[in-house]
Amino acid sequence: MQSYSFRDLDVATIGFADVLGRGASGMVVKGVLANRNKEIVVKRPEKMAEDGVREFHREVRAIARTHHRHLLCLLGFCIEDTCRLLVYEYIP
Repeated sequence: MQSYSFRDLDVATIGFADVLGRGASGMVVKGVLANRNKEIVVKRPEKMAEDGVREFHREVRAIARTHHRHLLCLLGFCIEDTCRLLVYEYIP
């Protein structure tokens, strides 16, 4: 699993501009990793618990262990300051 910088994901999503959806848990934006020419979606959770970092790590590990043909593949994550992002493969 890849760790991404906020800057890399900001560039890949052109400032988080192409919003695919928004829900109670956050928003999802589309982007392209230029160095791999790979389309991605980035989930940006809106609300984090006070123990956000530990909870986020738990969520990342749980998702990474889950493999199913009907679920998106988790490619990586970003944890910088208060920012928490999940990076998934894009499937049209």
